This record gives sequence, C-alpha cells and structure tokens, in this order.
Amino acid sequence: MLSEKMIQLVTAFVDGELTQRQRKAVVRLLEKSSAARALLKELQENAHRLKKLPQRKVEPSLVEDVLKAIAETQAQPAAPAPVRGARRRWLPHVAASLAASLLIVALGIVCWNAFQEPGGPATDKSIAKNDGTPKKKVEPKAKPGPVVTPTPKPVNPLIGEIIAGTARDFGATDPVVQVFAAQFQDFQKPMVLDRFSTELREKRTVQFDVTVKNNFVAMERLKAALNEHGVLIESDPSATKDLQGKAKREFWVYADNLTHEELTQIVQELAKADTTGKGKRVESPYKKLTLTPITSAETQKVARLLGVEPSKLQLPKDKVGNPKRDPSKRWDRSVVVLPTTPGATPSEEIRRFVNQRRPQGDSIQVLIKIRQN
Repeated sequence: MLSEKMIQLVTAFVDGELTQRQRKAVVRLLEKSSAARALLKELQENAHRLKKLPQRKVEPSLVEDVLKAIAETQAQPAAPAPVRGARRRWLPHVAASLAASLLIVALGIVCWNAFQEPGGPATDKSIAKNDGTPKKKVEPKAKPGPVVTPTPKPVNPLIGEIIAGTARDFGATDPVVQVFAAQFQDFQKPMVLDRFSTELREKRTVQFDVTVKNNFVAMERLKAALNEHGVLIESDPSATKDLQGKAKREFWVYADNLTHEELTQIVQELAKADTTGKGKRVESPYKKLTLTPITSAETQKVARLLGVEPSKLQLPKDKVGNPKRDPSKRWDRSVVVLPTTPGATPSEEIRRFVNQRRPQGDSIQVLIKIRQN
C-alpha cells in the first residue's frame, strides 16, 4: 500500500512539478511498485477526462446585471487567493466551475431584490390571510411627501474588472494546459520516452517549448539529428543571420512531415552528450522540453509566416494501414526555421518548404520554440 507521501509524489510527477532528484525517486518507485504504476495510470486518465469537460458560454449582458447586484448589496471583493508555486492541470476546469457558481449566486441576489421591491410578492399585503379571525380596521396612510431619489454610490472599478474577467474566462475556450514536461537528460529513460511518444500520437498538433544553453549549437545539433532521418532543414535568411550572430532570442522551427516515432527518436538523440575526437564528453545544449497543444492563435501566426491560409495547415485524418515511408527516399522532406521579426514576408526558402510539404495520415504537426536560457 502506498503512503501519503508516495501518493503526493506520483501526483506531482503527473503535473511535472518535481525536482530532478524527486523525479528519479518516483521513477524508481514506479519500476518497483505495481500499485504506483496503477495510480499513475489512473491519474493520467482522470486528467485526460477533466480536459475534455465541456465549457459553458455566458451572455455579455450578464456582467451589467451582476455589477448592479453587487453595488446594491455593497459587496466587497474577496481577498485574492494565495498564488501556488505550480499550477495543476485540472485547475482551469475547477476555476470555471467556481466562476459558474459565483454567477448563479449573483443572479439569485438580483431575483431576491426584485421580489423585495414594492408590489413584489414579498411585500404585497393586499391578500389577507383567511383564518376566520376578525379583520382589523386599516387606518388610511398619510400622504407621502416628495420622493427623494438617492444618489447611487459609485461602483468600485476593481469589482467590475473581477466580474468581467470571471465572465470572460468562463465563456472562453479551453485554456492551454501543459501535458508533458521533462529534462532532456530524462529522455534516456524508457518510461519518459513512452509517455512522450504517447502524448504525441494522441495530440498530433503540439508545441515544444525548449530551453537550451546555446541557440547556435542547439540548432546545429537539431540539423544533424534531422539529417540522420533524411530530413533537410530550411532556414529563413533573417533567422540564419541571427543564429550566426549568436542572437539570444527565441527561434521557431515548424514541421508537419514527421511521425511520432521519428520525433521521439530525434528528441532522444538531442539529449545525448557528444564525444569529441579526443574522447572528451560534451554535454548536450538541450535542457528542458515542455509539451502543450498548439493554440489556434499560434497556428494563425505560423500560417502568416508561411504565406498560406490557416486551413492549409490542417493535417489529414488518420488512415488505417497508412503506408510506411521508403527509407531510400532521403531528402524528400524538410522542416523550416521561421522568421520572427515583425512584418516578415515569406522568403524563397520558406516557399520551397511550402511547395514540398506532404503531410501524411501519421504525421505530427509541431512548432518548436527554442529559447536560450
């Protein structure tokens, strides 16, 4: 039976919140304990189901009603919740549920106030209780004086921002959620590789956020790894110039002609240390990889840089029995290093990539963002 500490470690392992030493301890635990492996599988399945929960949309007009209800009840904004060190993957769905509860409560306040107004059901005295008791004579009321309209109290703008943000977030699409994160040195472990490959196969359209020690060296390593698989790397001239100038900015590499098996092998090769001619061991410049589903906004950016419509980037649907590629046909595929400067137009290298791209039913669409740490 797993202890409470072990359960917490496995849970944090799923969320990618562990230090390097803790990850090693969990990997050893998973190798030895079938109960730990079962717990890991259950947590991954639960997280996958949570991400598929439906989202609800809220009408924009509801914000004005909620603001009015808060002003009338002189509600004060709650103290902000403490920020956690790391965000759990199911937190966006929990936040959405809480937002829905707050909106329902606010609507209840609006309805309650409506019932308390003159003429409403709660204050209507015109119907006497028929219990057989004699009715008391009702004295006529004095004429009311002039009606004084109270000056409305100003609404705290912070409340408006909180309510508007709640409605906006609740009605928004599913937020980007980290689905995998690992240090490159851990890609030598079969368990990490298997999980990485599984995520690629299930998502098919992903983004790699990669941190490296040196952009130029990292790109040369990526070029060599792609060449081993018969894949060329096209590079926009502006990106090539920045690389040669050792610019410490983010570089974007786009590919949609690789399979999940090939990407897994390439990442594993990038994690390995180099050996010089003198036998000296040189550590890999690649440090950490975080995998997330690529957003529609990022897809539109890539399409604009490639000079194509976003719909042209859609992958073909899975095909049963998709034919295997002929390994003898080398250099018939390529990836491209995109320009990230504002107002960039597609270069000859980018147009060449666009003209030869032939994504298959087993292809993975990946945007690799390489950033020097």
